[in-house]
Parts: sequence; C-alpha cells; structure tokens
Amino acid sequence: MMTGRPCAITTGLGIGLCLGLMALGSSVAYSPNAPQQVIVTVDLKAILMNSLPGRAAQLKFKEHVTKAKAKIDSKTSELKQLEKEISSPGFMALSQAERRDKQRLFEKEKLDLKFLVDDTNKELQDKQTRMMNSLTRQVRSVIEKIAKQKGYDLVLMNSPPSMVYSSGATDVTAEVLSALESEWVKKVPDSSTARPAPAGGSPSPSPAGN
Repeated sequence: MMTGRPCAITTGLGIGLCLGLMALGSSVAYSPNAPQQVIVTVDLKAILMNSLPGRAAQLKFKEHVTKAKAKIDSKTSELKQLEKEISSPGFMALSQAERRDKQRLFEKEKLDLKFLVDDTNKELQDKQTRMMNSLTRQVRSVIEKIAKQKGYDLVLMNSPPSMVYSSGATDVTAEVLSALESEWVKKVPDSSTARPAPAGGSPSPSPAGN
C-alpha cells in the first residue's frame, strides 16, 4: 500500500519521480472488497538511471554544471591573482590612492563572485527542477497508459521504505522503461542512434563546492 513516507531515491530527478508515482498510486480507487486486484511494482531508480530520457536529462544537466563551474573557476582565479598582488611586497610600493583602489577592487570582485555563485546555484536548481518535472510527466503518462491497457489496479514503487515487502506483485519496470524509450525515440530526432552513456549519478547543483 502507498504511504506518506519519502522514497529512498536520493538523486534530484529521482525524488520528483517518486513523488509523482506516489500520487499516481494514491489516485487509483481501492476497495477492500474488490476481487483479484492486480498490483504491480516499478523500480523508479532503474528507469531514471537506465532509460534514454533519464540519461539524456542527467547528461544535459551535467553539461550545465560543467559550464557553470568553468565560469566560477575563472572568476575565482582572477580574484586569487588580485589577492596575490595585494599580498606581495610590491603592493606597499604603490601610492596610498593606488593601494586603496586595488583594495576596493578586490572587495568588489569578491562580492561579485559571491553573487555569481549564488545566482548560478539557483539557476542550476531551476534547470534541474524543470528537467525533473518533464521526466516525471513522461514516466507518469507511460505508467498510466500501461495500467489502463493491462488492467492494473495499483502501481507501487519497488523501493524501500515506500514498500518494505511484496509477495506475488509483478514488476513492470522493464515494460515501463521500454515503452518510455519507444515514445522518446519518436519525439527526439536521432535519439535511437545516440544512446547516452550510463551516468555515474546526478551531479550536484552547487558548482562552487567543487
């Protein structure tokens, strides 16, 4: 049965999928007197990590993180160089006005870097959320279609702590993954010949910490 407890998938995209599927399961009408209910399970983490759209989303987000990190690293390098100049013996040889201007420039650049990091993290989190929502809608739509076609009464997440034990429930992860990829290949040009490589996990939305 569905519970209100959070799922165990720790990736940013995976969390959205879990919430979406929990809502899907809770929306199915359940009656204790209904005969021979068909209950199936699905491994959301496997779909996220192994499906074409899941890998593509992770790869695209990783590219955003890489670009953002490069920009922050460049600004950080400039700030360190300025700090080095201020700390050098030659700094004291400058006039008082020159030292004051350089010190002010250093403080400004340091503040600008902080704003850049904050803005970049927010932008990456927004991108990750949009990707997560898009993938969640795709997976939910596929599961709903399969459930209606096959007459499934309830779809449960095949991962603790949302489901501790399952006896006799049919796992339809492969079926959902296959259907999801089939739809994705039709929508994305050349997607059938450009399968993204397996990702090692969702990248962190905080490039400044790397």
